[in-house]
Amino acid sequence: MTVTVKQGEKFTLSATLKDSTGEPIPLAGTTVTLTVSPAFNRPVYFQIVQTTHVSPTTGQTTFPLTSENLADAGFYKYEVKVLFADGDEKKETGDFIIKPSLT
Repeated sequence: MTVTVKQGEKFTLSATLKDSTGEPIPLAGTTVTLTVSPAFNRPVYFQIVQTTHVSPTTGQTTFPLTSENLADAGFYKYEVKVLFADGDEKKETGDFIIKPSLT
């Protein structure tokens, strides 16, 4: 999946996390981390950690993005990692594009 946002804006990124069969991932007791980097295995541009979710039973969580998070236009990679209480992890990756603002 590709996420596209505008440079310098505040934005709440909503996500519904699903397993490989399309069923919602139960998020109660999980930590969900959004990491954005110039490329995988590179220094982190920004990271947001969520332990409280919009609707844990339906796999819904949000990541509040600040203007500081979105200050530098460019092409990035993202990883969303769900860490379960038992130590298991699930990851999803994709492209994260910050489009230049037209001022």
